[in-house]
Amino acid sequence: MTLTLTDLLVVLTTALGGSGAVVGLASWLGSIWSSRIAARERASIDREFEAFRHQLAAISDERKDAGVRRRDVYTKVATAMRVFLSSQVPATPDDKKKFLEAYDVACLWASENVALAIGRFIDLMQQNTANPGSVPRDLLKASYVVCMHEMRRDTGFPDTKFSYRVVNF
Repeated sequence: MTLTLTDLLVVLTTALGGSGAVVGLASWLGSIWSSRIAARERASIDREFEAFRHQLAAISDERKDAGVRRRDVYTKVATAMRVFLSSQVPATPDDKKKFLEAYDVACLWASENVALAIGRFIDLMQQNTANPGSVPRDLLKASYVVCMHEMRRDTGFPDTKFSYRVVNF
């Protein structure tokens, strides 16, 4: 013979003396169910929290890696671009090759603002190469400065007040 919960309640109610026992038993069962539900919810929330924490750590690592790559690329690009500003010594084939390699990598890793600034610098350099003297030196220098400023902003100084000065000795 199998007892159901209802049969058990009837037996206990009769044995323990009425409705007071039912209320006490209902309260006890309610607290057990409440504890179990709360434990299940807590475990579910803990699992979700750990998953989110893992995703956040992965995103943080990716951003750190991208930041390191950008700094490395920007160092190479800035150095390679600088040679085009020198009015005394024309860029050698090796200088041009280094710039093009750095530019290719920058196209992959640079922010949109940096890529656009480098693109404007290249446009001015091509215009000046096709028609020497058509682009004033001050405009070339200003374009270089904009590139440097955008690279600085993109590598962790978004509110920079620093103004890069092109210096030739």
